[in-house]
Amino acid sequence: MLANNIRKPAHFISWLQILLTLASGFYFAATHLSLVAVPVLVMLAMMIIVLLFSLRRTSESGFPSFFWTIVVGALCWIILPGGFYIGILFLLAAVLEKQSHIPVEIGIDASGITFNHFPTKSHAWQLIQRCLVKDGILTIDYRNNRLYQREISSDILPEDEKELNAYCAAQIHASIEATLPSN
Repeated sequence: MLANNIRKPAHFISWLQILLTLASGFYFAATHLSLVAVPVLVMLAMMIIVLLFSLRRTSESGFPSFFWTIVVGALCWIILPGGFYIGILFLLAAVLEKQSHIPVEIGIDASGITFNHFPTKSHAWQLIQRCLVKDGILTIDYRNNRLYQREISSDILPEDEKELNAYCAAQIHASIEATLPSN
């Protein structure tokens, strides 16, 4: 499993969205003291309740998921006058925030290397020149001179590191032999 470096910026942006929604909603309610403000106040109360539940369910990484809080905030924006498009943007941001909590994993098998990013990507061994793990860093060197390096989140045993490196080298060697013309 790779280190997930996107959580911290996503967490910061989520907090900004939540605070912006609360400030805008309460400002609207304070400036429109009529029955028009009641649905906004109800949505803000729901948003605060969902936020409190989200904070109680903090994951082991220390970053709570604000997906449902942002969804309720998006609905609040949609019922605010002139906030429809901001609400749609918040719904998109909620989906991306949810995606930031999915652990980043790379699958290595006989067909190649698969990334579970959004969207999922697969690379055949024929496209890879070198793949190795050293000092807690995964390095993939592609044949088109691209280089991919990521920190591994958990400690890997030296035996497992050697086994993975040997497996990748064998798969790359087999893919090279498969493309050579036979005599």
